[in-house]
Amino acid sequence: AATAAAEAAAAAAEAAAALAPQALSLTVGIDATTGGDGDDTITGNTIATTNSGATVNNNSFTALDAIDGGAGNDTLNITQVAAFTMPAGATVVNVETANIVSAATVTADTSAWTGLTALTTSGVGTATVTGAATTDLSVSSTTLGTAIVAVDGGNDATVTVTGMGATAGGGDGVDVGSTTAVTGDVVVSATASTGAPALTMGAIEVNGGDTITVTTSAAARTNAANSVTQSAIDINGDAQTTTVSVSQTAEAAAVAATPAGAIVNGTVDITDG
Repeated sequence: AATAAAEAAAAAAEAAAALAPQALSLTVGIDATTGGDGDDTITGNTIATTNSGATVNNNSFTALDAIDGGAGNDTLNITQVAAFTMPAGATVVNVETANIVSAATVTADTSAWTGLTALTTSGVGTATVTGAATTDLSVSSTTLGTAIVAVDGGNDATVTVTGMGATAGGGDGVDVGSTTAVTGDVVVSATASTGAPALTMGAIEVNGGDTITVTTSAAARTNAANSVTQSAIDINGDAQTTTVSVSQTAEAAAVAATPAGAIVNGTVDITDG
C-alpha cells in the first residue's frame, strides 16, 4: 500500500511538473523549440552584442526556426529594434497568442501558423499584416505619416493608427480586407498628425466584416489659415455585414485669435454588399 501511494504521489508530481509553465528563449541561430503541456511563453527578442566597441542588434526569431508550443495556451513574444519581417522558412504551430513589437515597420503573414487565435502587432509607419480566418488581429502603428497600414484576413480585426498624414496621390492610409476580407468585426481608429501645415488625412477603406466601426480624430492646425480634412472613408460591406458606424471629430471653423485652423469632415461612402 505504501508503495502504491508513493507511486501515485510520484505520478501526481510528474503530472504537475508537466503542466508547469515554461519560459523558453530563441537564439540568433536556428532553433527547434518545443513547449510542454503548460501555458508556455516563448521569447524572441533582439539580442544586442558588442563588437569592437560597436553595438550590433541581432534578431533571435530567424530563418528556419521551428516553434511548437505543445499543449496549453502558449504565447510567442517578439520584440525587434529594426523592422520586422517574417523570417524565411520559419514555422510556428500550437502557439495560441503572438505579440510582435517593432521600433520600425511590421510585415507579418501568420496565415500559415497553426493554432494561432490572437495576433497583436505594434510598430512605426508601414504595417502589412495577414492572418488566418481563425485569428483575431490587433494592429497598431504610431507616427504613420504618409505610410500605409494594410490588413487582410483574420477573424476580428482592430486597427489603430496615430500621427496619420496624407498618402501619396491621396490614396489609402488604412486598407482592410482588399485582398482577403475579415470574417468577424472590424474596428478602425485613426488620429491625424499635428502641426501647422494644411493636411488631408489618408483615406480609409474597409472591405467586408460583420460589424464595421470607423473613427477618425483630428486637432486643429496651429495656423488659422490652414485646415485639416479628415479621411475619406470607403466601406464596402459584404453578405455578412450587419452594422456600419462612422464617426469623425466635429467640424469647426478657423479661429484667428487662437490660432486654430478649420476642421473639415471627410467624405463617407458606404456600399451594401
